[in-house]
Amino acid sequence: MIKILICDDDKILCDQIKAALETHYAKRVKVSVEHDAGRLLDGFQNGRFGNTEILLMDIRFEKINGIDVVEEIQRTYRCLKVIFITGYMDYATQIFKAAPSNFLVKPVRNEKLFAAVDDLLEKIREEESDCILLQTKGNAVRVKTRNILFAESDKRVVKLYEKETCWTIHKKIGELEKELPEYFLRCHQSFLVNMEEIMVFNADQIILFDGRSIDVSKARYREARKKFFRYVGEHVW
Repeated sequence: MIKILICDDDKILCDQIKAALETHYAKRVKVSVEHDAGRLLDGFQNGRFGNTEILLMDIRFEKINGIDVVEEIQRTYRCLKVIFITGYMDYATQIFKAAPSNFLVKPVRNEKLFAAVDDLLEKIREEESDCILLQTKGNAVRVKTRNILFAESDKRVVKLYEKETCWTIHKKIGELEKELPEYFLRCHQSFLVNMEEIMVFNADQIILFDGRSIDVSKARYREARKKFFRYVGEHVW
């Protein structure tokens, strides 16, 4: 079940969108509503909304700008899909700094709403198929590769770090590298890093969006840097 969250201070509009989504998608989605952008930000920061997959977000609130709120949320929740809702076309060019998946103009027409959500549901299905099977402590665990920040090896033991979880497997990091998608970068003999999580790349370290740093070896720096900038050029706008 896909978790959808609507944030708009127009309660009537929220109720209309929620009813439309629940009727159209039935049990495929779970829809929640938050009318205050400040509480929305707090909810993401304390983890209460951390499992949200699609956010429908108004832009203009009384005391805060919805674009700024989304930018702050995206510092931690990089995979969150965002659809902006606005009645003010003056904001149309500003929203793209928050990398939205789409935007809708008020009054929101159901066919436009469903088309936008359908696109994101397809993207989510594609991402969910992007998993790796880990054998850990006698259990088989499926982990979304996009949720892995980096992997660190010590001989034949590898630790895979998510935001709040660490998985330990018995495998050489070179073997793991072959199993992971192209957006994982070998920047060191002992490290693989998810390029979508890189905020800063310099000669001796990589800094992730969550503040953690990863060593870059001199031997791998030039090739790793070339691969990173090629990936950024192809995937980031």
